[in-house]
Amino acid sequence: MGPVTNFELDNTYTQSGPFTMFAVIGRSTSDIQDNPKLGFLVQGTATSGQGLTFMFSDPFDNNNFYFQFSGEKGGFFKAPSVSPILDSSLPAAEMRTAYVFVIRRDSSSNIYIYDTTGTAVASAPANTSGTYRTDLDVKVEHLGNGQGEKFQGNLARFGVIDRDIGSPAAAQLAIDLTNKYTPTT
Repeated sequence: MGPVTNFELDNTYTQSGPFTMFAVIGRSTSDIQDNPKLGFLVQGTATSGQGLTFMFSDPFDNNNFYFQFSGEKGGFFKAPSVSPILDSSLPAAEMRTAYVFVIRRDSSSNIYIYDTTGTAVASAPANTSGTYRTDLDVKVEHLGNGQGEKFQGNLARFGVIDRDIGSPAAAQLAIDLTNKYTPTT
C-alpha cells in the first residue's frame, strides 16, 4: 500500500482487551529528509464524529506516538519516544528505509511500543477512567489515509494478535520482522 492510498476493510475489526499489533512501514530516504513523519496508520470511525480509533505517530511531531481508542470523547494520549521515530539527521546512506513497530497492550491496559531493535522505545501507563483512556476498543476500518488524516509511508506488513504476547516475544517479533524486511544491499 502506497502513501497516497488506503485500504478499507470490508468489515470493521474490533479488538477489546490485550492485543499485540505489528507493522512494517517503508519510507525512502528522500521522503524522510523532506518530511520525517508517518502519521496515523490505523483509523476507525464513530457515528458521533468523536471516538475514532487512531494509532501510530503524531502527524506533527516525530517524537511521540499518539493513540485514541474507540469511544474516547477526549483527546489523544501520547507515548513519548526515547528518540525520533524517523531519524532524518543521519546521512542518507545510513538511514533506515524499513521501520518495524510492535505495539502491545497488556491486561492492565498499559501500552508499549517496540522498534526495529526490539527495544521498548515508548510506553503509556494504563488509564481506565475519565479521558485519554488506554482500555477502550480498537476499531480498525482503514489502513492508511482514512478520515482526513494523511499516512505517509508504504505498508509492507500489518497484523493484530488478539492477545498480549508479552515483552520478550514482542521484542523478538520486532527483530524478526526487521531481519525479514531490511534490505541487505
